[in-house]
Amino acid sequence: MRGAAASAAPAADWQSVIPVGDKAGEHLNIERGEYSAWLYVVAGLCLNSFLWGLVFLFPVQALRHGAEVTDRLMIVMSFLGAIPSFITFHDRWRCTEAHVSKYLSGVMNLSMIYAPWLVVACANLGGLKKFSGR
Repeated sequence: MRGAAASAAPAADWQSVIPVGDKAGEHLNIERGEYSAWLYVVAGLCLNSFLWGLVFLFPVQALRHGAEVTDRLMIVMSFLGAIPSFITFHDRWRCTEAHVSKYLSGVMNLSMIYAPWLVVACANLGGLKKFSGR
């Protein structure tokens, strides 16, 4: 019993020492890659907004009984998708950039194919951790 209590105490201290989010400086503790990923984070934010817009679009399409999707409807849904995207990226922008920079190839055209998808995955996983209290 003594060993279990001793092993639980350092875990609590370890979690209290690690900063979480950009404001706390978490991005300073993340191992970075050779190249900056700022452009890919912006592209990932746009992609994330579009994907969240699709999530909002499906129920609207069901209510419209499969009517044609207009450009105006897609634009409105993308702007609606920007709301959860900004909530997801809030206080995680630099952390996401630091994580994704490790996986860049150095060839911009090649990285543009996969890096925004990595940004979406990293930001949404970070958002899940943020909202779950970790």
